[in-house]
Amino acid sequence: VLDLVSLPSDLPALLSAGWLSPSELRRVSAIAALLQDLLSDSSSSFPSSVITSADTLLTELFSHRGSGTIFKIGDPIHRYSSLEGIDVERLLALICKSFDKTLKQDYISSLTGRLHSVYLSEGYSAAAIITLEPVNGGTPYLDKFVVSSSKQGQGTSLILWECIRRDLGKLFWRSRTSNRITPW
Repeated sequence: VLDLVSLPSDLPALLSAGWLSPSELRRVSAIAALLQDLLSDSSSSFPSSVITSADTLLTELFSHRGSGTIFKIGDPIHRYSSLEGIDVERLLALICKSFDKTLKQDYISSLTGRLHSVYLSEGYSAAAIITLEPVNGGTPYLDKFVVSSSKQGQGTSLILWECIRRDLGKLFWRSRTSNRITPW
């Protein structure tokens, strides 16, 4: 059982998975098409669908634990290896608003020579900035991880985290013990 399938970004890998039967491939394709139609036809910003058994339906509906596979349409996350092609002003606005602080004036220039990658949602609602720091032996370092308040609680942070986890074998991350995200 997959916990989460983020559409459209996870769809190509899922459709090419050798372990899915032809009927499961048809179901996945049908769910993806249905959710895409709902996205374009409704006021719901990001529709979702769940596959679960009848025995676990109540757990799926009334808990955060889940028991099946949730399919969510979300803002696609893209990976950049430089700041080229990124609206830096929009990225900075997202970071500042999310942390309710202004960044140091030289933050962007301080990334020169250290930037490993930037993960950024198409709508600039979520981002992660990964750097390479000499003190940790070249292991990527999670410098910033932000999700706009309007997307929190919709699974966006998990989708962003899964993109990072899928691409990087390991990374460092520091946070204060008082940071509400630390347990996550």
